[in-house]
Amino acid sequence: MKQKLIFVLLLIFGFSITEAQKTYVPDDGFEQYLIDEGYDDVLDDSVTTENINTITVVSIPTPIEEDSIYSVNDLTGIQDFTALTRLYVTDNNLTSLDVSGLLHLYKIYCMNNAITNLNVSNNPALTELLCSNNQLTSLDVSNNTSLTQLHCNNNQLSGTMPESICNLSIDFSDSAVFNISNNQFCSPYPSCVEEYIGDQDTTNCNQVSIYDETLPITYYLYNAYPNPFNPVTSFRYDLPKDGLVKITVYDMMGREVKTLVNSSQTAGYKSIQWNATNDRNEPVSAGLYLYTIQAGEFRQTKKMVLLK
Repeated sequence: MKQKLIFVLLLIFGFSITEAQKTYVPDDGFEQYLIDEGYDDVLDDSVTTENINTITVVSIPTPIEEDSIYSVNDLTGIQDFTALTRLYVTDNNLTSLDVSGLLHLYKIYCMNNAITNLNVSNNPALTELLCSNNQLTSLDVSNNTSLTQLHCNNNQLSGTMPESICNLSIDFSDSAVFNISNNQFCSPYPSCVEEYIGDQDTTNCNQVSIYDETLPITYYLYNAYPNPFNPVTSFRYDLPKDGLVKITVYDMMGREVKTLVNSSQTAGYKSIQWNATNDRNEPVSAGLYLYTIQAGEFRQTKKMVLLK
């Protein structure tokens, strides 16, 4: 009778009773972690959303069965951790991880799982992504322009890498911040990573064409990248057969500035860099420049802009 009276009074005075919003957390290992951290109280496949939407760090421990620390296989529910900035979930049994939409998340360590699908397509703050030793077959980081560290070695990433990876703010020459070795990437590699690609299993690369064409079929000079640039840019070019190759940089008056290549080369996918110096290794002034390739009867010229 007393409870009914209270309910009637609440209705009379305009109050409403609403159940707290819940987040679905089907994995017992994940929910047990939330219980251990004081954000939940019982294993019932759900947690009060208000309890988790201010959490900034999730650090899932390594499973130790004798200590009742069980493996996490599924992070469903992580999308409601809207304040999350750092996620550590290594040495577990995740097969999929979708954190897209967590706008404050800047660090993901998910090494040593069994992840085949990783979605980081809408994480603009992401600077560190360490996903080594998984089973990834593809990974799109084209929108993660804040990335400064990327470790995805020992996966099953395959195909050709887009030149757009060079837009990332990564020092590709530093193995401490960039490692994609032991995957299945095929050439040609982007100019910024071709010297740092590491060991790749290219067994299936020759099967991409029914004609088994492992060499370029035509001559081609690609756009300089980056362009505009300061102080270094790269030129990629395709040679379908062996021969004498000359690549030269000219100013807009047609005067020769620097000869980058003047030698016989074998057929294949090639690249060369220009560091904005002339043949005397003196820095050149900012402005518009031309670069030309001459290989046999093939000749092609393109433009680039040097900024200062």
